[in-house]
Amino acid sequence: MSNKEGNNIKNKKLVIIGIIIILVTITLCGCNENDPTAIKTGGKGKILLKSDIVELSESDFEIIKISEWDMDCACEVEHIKRIDVSYLFHNLAGKDVAAEVTLELYDKEGDILWISPSPKTIHLPEDYTEKGFTPANTISYDGSRLESVYSAVLVVEEGVW
Repeated sequence: MSNKEGNNIKNKKLVIIGIIIILVTITLCGCNENDPTAIKTGGKGKILLKSDIVELSESDFEIIKISEWDMDCACEVEHIKRIDVSYLFHNLAGKDVAAEVTLELYDKEGDILWISPSPKTIHLPEDYTEKGFTPANTISYDGSRLESVYSAVLVVEEGVW
């Protein structure tokens, strides 16, 4: 076998390895275990907190989208299905508290679009930090003007046991 043939075989192997790497990357790109159409945006950047009794230890502003076939353009079109705002709090009150959580959603101009109709109540022991997102600490919105939602404000006040 000549040197030229040996180099050709090496080059072919490198090309095949490169193609495999590209295919694996494309296959894994955009994976989301929970919902393949979910697009996560922001985090604390889009979520503000108004509270004297808790601080955010973690938060998530998630825009859930769905794809539908549009007969007019003969193509798939994405629509926002809902917005989920999740939060984990750390109790700063120095005592056990019942925290009442209300969500306010705003557009880019700072105009209010929606306020959750009734607060969620959670019980936080003194100096406790929540550990994981659950439905109990997620507020969802699926009403009108979803495309206009830009930011969220969590208002947390002390409630009654």
